[in-house]
Amino acid sequence: MITPAVKKILLANIFLLTVICSHSQHTTDMPSLIAQYEADRGSLARFYVVVNSPERRVRFKKFNEEYLSELQQLNFDKLTTSDRVDYILLKRNIDNELLLLAREEEEYKQIATYIPFADSIYLLEKLRRRGATLNAKDVAGQLTTINDQLQKVTRKLRGEGNLSRSLADRAEATVKGLQAALKSVFDFYNSYDPEFTWWIPIVYRRVDTSLTRYANLIATKSSRDTTDRSGIAGKPIGKEEFIRQLQYEMIPYSPEELVDIANKEFAWCDAEMLKASREMGFGDDWKKALEKVKNTYVPEGKQPEMIMKLYDESVAFLKKHDLVTIPPLAEETWRMVMMSPEH
Repeated sequence: MITPAVKKILLANIFLLTVICSHSQHTTDMPSLIAQYEADRGSLARFYVVVNSPERRVRFKKFNEEYLSELQQLNFDKLTTSDRVDYILLKRNIDNELLLLAREEEEYKQIATYIPFADSIYLLEKLRRRGATLNAKDVAGQLTTINDQLQKVTRKLRGEGNLSRSLADRAEATVKGLQAALKSVFDFYNSYDPEFTWWIPIVYRRVDTSLTRYANLIATKSSRDTTDRSGIAGKPIGKEEFIRQLQYEMIPYSPEELVDIANKEFAWCDAEMLKASREMGFGDDWKKALEKVKNTYVPEGKQPEMIMKLYDESVAFLKKHDLVTIPPLAEETWRMVMMSPEH
């Protein structure tokens, strides 16, 4: 039997739980949402591993759109300042992922003619992921067909002109992704499934070799921008993409403004270098000053003592000018690690 006192306690607890649940429905723990996003994204990345595959692209597009929808349902104005920052950063990352996926899809459509065998390999890898039993004889026939297709597209590509840099890169990465997908199928079944082990190894190696040669051929078909004589390694992305990436990193400057800032900083460095050179007695011959500094080093084996001396001087300077507070524990546990001889 429930006494009136117990009944009051139960009702009070129910009311409290109702208030707590109601409150939780109107608050958002952005750090937890971000952690969940990263965990889910990692799970998908470990399952859909084939680079540039349509299946992977569709799944990641759906995944990011779902999280974007969840974000858009939040009341941004009612979030705390820290949650607003997390909201903006997560939305920025999701928008960027969707943009890159859309770009990947567009480029994939343009290179599809160069990979007529792709769907067959993608299907084999999809079946492999769930451990399906394959008809080894049929798979051997499929691989033979794939190898024939590879020979045809290889001959066709040799006779064609160059691809744009972006399309060549996409095609090469896609072929290598297909090669990795096929290898995962082979490694999974070979030596475990007797029929697979009997039918597949020889034809698989033929296809694998053909894929390697085809990827290498695609790499040679990449157009290179001959107007850039800077010698700087890397892939030119163009002004539009450069501006987009600056915006993604929340850098509020145009490329031209960044160059102006860099030139000003270089000018300051040049002036300071000449100033130091004059103070060292070398006048404007900063190269001699630099050589002097370069050859001013402690004897072999004395580097730790030099580092410790610099540390003591630095800490004393900070304390003398009250520039930063150094907690006693931080000062006590300052560590020194020896670099490798190579460095």
